[in-house]
Amino acid sequence: MSEDRELISKAAKAAGYELSWDVSNRICWLRAGGYVDRFNMDYPWSPLWSNGDALRLAARLNIDIVFNVEEQTVQAIVPSPNNPDEGWTFTQDWASDKLSAVRRAIVCAAAALDI
Repeated sequence: MSEDRELISKAAKAAGYELSWDVSNRICWLRAGGYVDRFNMDYPWSPLWSNGDALRLAARLNIDIVFNVEEQTVQAIVPSPNNPDEGWTFTQDWASDKLSAVRRAIVCAAAALDI
């Protein structure tokens, strides 16, 4: 869990989100005003488990998603903030859970931007 927490924390920081964690360190919350602030409440955020949260993170950070059907892999490609011609690529095998692989690739790519 600590590895996932670290990934999520770095991804949130790269996206400019402020997080808080519950006592068990299992659920994180985006602080009010740091995301969708419709009701001025904290928002539960879990891009490793929520397709919507992962997609919003990818869109916010301009992360490209590329599927390789033959190899059954997905790549999340994020441009370097200092040089858009360079960047990082994170590849995940999808085996039996394609969506989980996509979410993890996105979070890993976002976390790489926390420099």
